[in-house]
Amino acid sequence: MKKKIEIVSTCTFRRMMYLTKIYQL
Repeated sequence: MKKKIEIVSTCTFRRMMYLTKIYQL
């Protein structure tokens, strides 16, 4: 259960970084 939460938060974090990169362009 804990591992699943970690994976989800990592996915969300990567998505945020990706969106931030797009907005910076």
